[in-house]
Amino acid sequence: MTEKIVIKEWICLCNIHKPQTLIFPNVFIDNFEADIIEITKSGYIHEYEIKLTKEDFRHDSLKGSNHKYEHVNKQDIIIGGKYVNTFSYVVPKNMILVTDIPEYAGLIYFEKYRDRISFNIIKNAKRLSKDKLGDKRKEKCLLSTYYRFHSYFKK
Repeated sequence: MTEKIVIKEWICLCNIHKPQTLIFPNVFIDNFEADIIEITKSGYIHEYEIKLTKEDFRHDSLKGSNHKYEHVNKQDIIIGGKYVNTFSYVVPKNMILVTDIPEYAGLIYFEKYRDRISFNIIKNAKRLSKDKLGDKRKEKCLLSTYYRFHSYFKK
């Protein structure tokens, strides 16, 4: 199972059950890369971080970015609510437990079922902010996806 397959299946699921939602795979937003960003019709941002191994999950808390010449931890930004409205981990079934994730994060298990992947929400993510996505940040998501799309076909 690869991250690309999980992302593809998530997009298919959203196209069926959330047709008004915009999905941005592997997008940069505010100096951080997100595996999946969902933007609802009303302008709320939900981030889904895919982790395929326990080791990858453990390293997630170390993620950071140099922002204005200082190191900024991604989890600190998420907790502050200026980055996304909700944040969830998407992992193979039973790879981690609810007790392993930060209290603000949601947990979604996935598993292969025949020729598809099924997703099961184990814990809903805590709402971190009521702020909606502004046009400037939405444009950044669109541009990031646009450039990734074109670089994909250049390979």
